[in-house]
Amino acid sequence: VLNVVLGSARTNVYQNAIAESAYTTFIHQRIESGMDPEFVVERVLATAYARHKEIWIALKREMILLYLRQYFPEAVYKRFVNGFSTRYEAEKRSHQTTDEL
Repeated sequence: VLNVVLGSARTNVYQNAIAESAYTTFIHQRIESGMDPEFVVERVLATAYARHKEIWIALKREMILLYLRQYFPEAVYKRFVNGFSTRYEAEKRSHQTTDEL
């Protein structure tokens, strides 16, 4: 068994997102600027072949977030929820203003 902790990789997972929002736009941008899938596969297979138990693979800018999420999940959760809530409320207000016009 190999535990893979993975950052963003360029895939089409979110290509068919149901509704666009600040969150899905953020995720799309992260995925588009993520790691090449072939590189990810090569690293995971090499790690499995070497019989390691775990691999952490991410771009530099994401690695610290992965570590924080693993070892300080409550702090990351609070930061994410506060940041997302603020963006969601701003987006909601802009849609209400547009609808009123």
